[in-house]
Amino acid sequence: MAVTVGLDTSPLAALNTGTEEVLDGLLHGLYEVGQPVVPLAHPRQALDMGAPSLGLTPTARPSHRAKWRWETAGLGRAAGAAGVDVVHVPYLAHPPRPLPVPTVVTVHDLIPYLYPGYQQRWRTRWYFRRLAARLPYASRLVAVSEATWHDIALVFPAWHARVVVIPNGVHPQYFLPPDAAELQSARQELGLREGEDRDTPVLLYAGGYQPHKNVPLLLKAVQAAREAMPHLRLLLAGAAGQLDEAAAPGATLLPRVPRERLAALYALATVVVCPSRYEGFGLPAAQGLAAGTPVVASDIPAHREVLGEAACLLPVDDPAAWAEALTALLQDPARRRELAAAGRERAGAFRWERAARQYQALYHGEAP
Repeated sequence: MAVTVGLDTSPLAALNTGTEEVLDGLLHGLYEVGQPVVPLAHPRQALDMGAPSLGLTPTARPSHRAKWRWETAGLGRAAGAAGVDVVHVPYLAHPPRPLPVPTVVTVHDLIPYLYPGYQQRWRTRWYFRRLAARLPYASRLVAVSEATWHDIALVFPAWHARVVVIPNGVHPQYFLPPDAAELQSARQELGLREGEDRDTPVLLYAGGYQPHKNVPLLLKAVQAAREAMPHLRLLLAGAAGQLDEAAAPGATLLPRVPRERLAALYALATVVVCPSRYEGFGLPAAQGLAAGTPVVASDIPAHREVLGEAACLLPVDDPAAWAEALTALLQDPARRRELAAAGRERAGAFRWERAARQYQALYHGEAP
């Protein structure tokens, strides 16, 4: 019997964060496995996987108040009007009461509860206290990694019996060779010559710039590594408007870029760097694996789980170790080829079709 899922697509407003990237990939996976999906935040619109923005009308990112109203009342009303069999909220949220149909909530991480610094404003503390009271109404919670599963057990042990682990996937576009025109455009914009140039190795960081992302460690490590490799370049995707150029000397600050350009940047990079102190999954690291670019990442539970032996893992508080490891790797083409091959093989476990089948089983009330 077919089960129709009402998927909260409200995070697709801007398509420039990890949550939106995951939701987009999940939609592609569900489409591939034939799962009927109704986009609850986009009434009277049908999903079209081949169209820009999935065929949905782009909207501005909602205000905090509008987001709260949607989570409190709008989502439940939309689900009722759509007549769906299951509601899936692919981020940390839930209406303030049980819905008439089962609900699935995806938990990417517990950063707001593990890092008190993220709750300095009283409104933020108020929001996350109420959110914690609402989540027990969910029928099932999905942790995107074993690392997040253990965090839930630590912070909210009462939820633990309802948590299953379904790892995130990587969007299929990162597994493919980048578009030739996009690659050439990115190369010209960055002033890079075609082919590998040992005198100009390129490091790529793609991610956020919150404190737990640990970007200052990366900047210190690159500065030290330039003593041996003065032409080393560091690309900070999404940093424009987030970092001051004075805070990132010698780095190239790029704006947020669409997936096509990011895929080209992964292909142009010599090494992908992921220095986070904490991740629920580590999507940029997994994308680097899929793109066939060697990955150097922090030695944290999520990275150990996702990357395994297919990446170089380093301490989160030792810029000297990062500088030494990066210099050695950038000067060792054979080792980079080994990591690239291992990364592509490892990334095969993180295809969205596999995750979508597990979600599909969960929608049917089965063990994924």
